[in-house]
Amino acid sequence: MGKFEKLRSHMAESMAALAVATVMSLILICGSSVGGAAASELLLYPDEASAQASQVRLTGNSYGVQFCTTAPIEQAEIYIASAEVQGIPEMRVSLYQWNQNYATTIAGTPVITEVISGFTKESWVAVSCRSENGPLPKGEYLMMVEDGKNGVQLEVVAPGINHTRTYMNASARGGSLRARLKLAEEGALSPISDNQNVYVASPDQWAVTDGLNRKIEVSYTDTKRENKYVGIFFHTWHSPRMHVNNGFMDINKILNKYPDIEINNYEDPRWGNAATYFWNEPIWGYYRTSDEWVLRRQAELLADAQIDVVFFDCTNAQETFLD
Repeated sequence: MGKFEKLRSHMAESMAALAVATVMSLILICGSSVGGAAASELLLYPDEASAQASQVRLTGNSYGVQFCTTAPIEQAEIYIASAEVQGIPEMRVSLYQWNQNYATTIAGTPVITEVISGFTKESWVAVSCRSENGPLPKGEYLMMVEDGKNGVQLEVVAPGINHTRTYMNASARGGSLRARLKLAEEGALSPISDNQNVYVASPDQWAVTDGLNRKIEVSYTDTKRENKYVGIFFHTWHSPRMHVNNGFMDINKILNKYPDIEINNYEDPRWGNAATYFWNEPIWGYYRTSDEWVLRRQAELLADAQIDVVFFDCTNAQETFLD
């Protein structure tokens, strides 16, 4: 073999070796890329064959997913089960940092919010979670999907998966919204916080001023008494004749009109001869004591005052008031 042929053979072998090395590099690179993508995808719904999916209407409703990740978030994706062909489907996706409970969380400012439109049914829509500072930090978030237009329907998969909570119109519900996350690195879901409802106002915090100008101020100190019950004697004086015969009279008005009247002189004609006497005008007027609305309202106020036990005074008669 001549010198020229040897040189050409050597070059061919070198090129073949280079080609093999390039192919192997590409395989390694592609394999690494595919493996990284799989590791960075985090499903927020069950993917088992036994899972059951159902479509839910977004128009007029809002859906949320509470979750916590151990890795930064690059992208959030929501599955669109259906959308109308005519018109442009649209919805808003927002991510909030979790803050104590659902209500306080959505009252804050979302860290990510985007209006998405023009998508089709049976497709995934994506919301970027990357800013100039990089991907969204790991942590606990609430992803809201709302303001659906033109027949947008999402998908809820049952049963729900651990470390997530699904909300529909502010209430927790079963199942998991079909959504997924793309993480910046390998990560997983971690336990989420309880949805702690905090009642900022309750009847035992009301400020009260009674008819004698006695005041109970608002207190933010816990005054709850453990292992004790609050009872009240409640006088029911059912009088079916209060608006007939001689009607009723107001003792307070009599005292104001006749300041010289003797309290214990029951024979004084200025006391009148009414069938029923009120100590003062009630907040709802001179109602019948058999008025169902009044009785229910009184029971409601007793419950608001956190009365545990009510003792009824039904003296001077043996009657059963069926009404």
